[in-house]
Amino acid sequence: MKTTTFNPTYLSLISLGFFMSFASCSSELVSPLEASYKDSSVKLAFDANDADQDGLSNDIERFLGTNPNVTDTDGDGIIDGIEDFNKNGMVDATESNPLKVDTDKDNILDGIEDFNHNGMVDVDETKTVSADSDEDGIPDGVEDMNHNGQFDNRETDPANADTDGDGILDGVEDANHNGLIDLNETYALNIDSDGDEIEDGIEDLNHNGKVEANESDPKKHDTDNDGVDDGKEDKNHNGKVDTHESDPKQNDSDSDGINDKDDDDANGNGIKDLEEDEDDEDNVGVEEGEEYQATVITNEGYYVRVKIEAKEVNTESQNCQNGYNYTIKLKYEIKINGSNKPDSLFTLQGTINKGSKAILFDLPNKNGNGFVDTSTDWTNQTNCNDASVDSMNFDNIIIEIEGPGIAHQFVTLSKND
Repeated sequence: MKTTTFNPTYLSLISLGFFMSFASCSSELVSPLEASYKDSSVKLAFDANDADQDGLSNDIERFLGTNPNVTDTDGDGIIDGIEDFNKNGMVDATESNPLKVDTDKDNILDGIEDFNHNGMVDVDETKTVSADSDEDGIPDGVEDMNHNGQFDNRETDPANADTDGDGILDGVEDANHNGLIDLNETYALNIDSDGDEIEDGIEDLNHNGKVEANESDPKKHDTDNDGVDDGKEDKNHNGKVDTHESDPKQNDSDSDGINDKDDDDANGNGIKDLEEDEDDEDNVGVEEGEEYQATVITNEGYYVRVKIEAKEVNTESQNCQNGYNYTIKLKYEIKINGSNKPDSLFTLQGTINKGSKAILFDLPNKNGNGFVDTSTDWTNQTNCNDASVDSMNFDNIIIEIEGPGIAHQFVTLSKND
């Protein structure tokens, strides 16, 4: 399509309102550019006349219906020339409407959704042209209940389909999409709605919001009503019935006619549960290459999950007949997610422990993953050439954490089976 200079005769017709009359008789808003495209040999080059300096020429504004003398015709805070981003005189699919303060009718003003008024969807902004920006099934105006464009307490995030990061979409947890926690719904702002220490996304394995035969109920802390919390039966909180565990979905796990709460061998393996618990405690230790984790749920609506893996022992000497100095190389992953999550925590560090000995390591106090070395320690062992995490016989890994909504505390990490 070739470009020509503007035809003066054609301009005079515009000034006489010829095309205004044409547009008013059409069922669709016809821009001057669109009208010109009907003649494939001509592409109009509109003059640079722009009375309100909003980036749209006066002629385009007249046919679009915006006011050529007002920078922001609909008063939504976004100038007309930004809303008609490509300045073609039409409201395209990705553009907000300069004649409507709420293009997508989600009850949030365009100028609040696009809060920096640049015509683009930036981080933490919702879309002006979609009533459900994150496509989680809940309208933006329901998630942002007060329509202020801010992610406030007790609101799900309209720019994040899974606000609490539990693997279940907000629109599945809030099944009726009303922004409230109703009967038979999990809480889209809490990864553990029933407080049984098993995350909702683990109890609801397929993340469909329904309790299937092979799932415990994320809305009930005691799914089988046997008097034992699900998190006590599923000791490692992995959603499976492992060795030494009873079944949180069956009130008589071993089918011996005795309720799990009253059964001293609920899993029916011939070993009393109390003895199994003691045995588990005796065998707690840090193994090389195994992952250990802890999740801290806050009263601010977000959670912190820390994963640590002891990778190897680094020694400083090849001659160690009298002992040696060493450090432990650790792999870490830190995830801070959910509503009102902060950019960083106040404190996050840890120790790898053996008896009264605690070897310190530091961690970033924000989201991330990588490797870190512990502080240097000394051992009287003489195996520096083949030293391993297993040979050190560490007891456990403990983190120290504090942040917004998290009281200063020490948390022992559990093996991630």
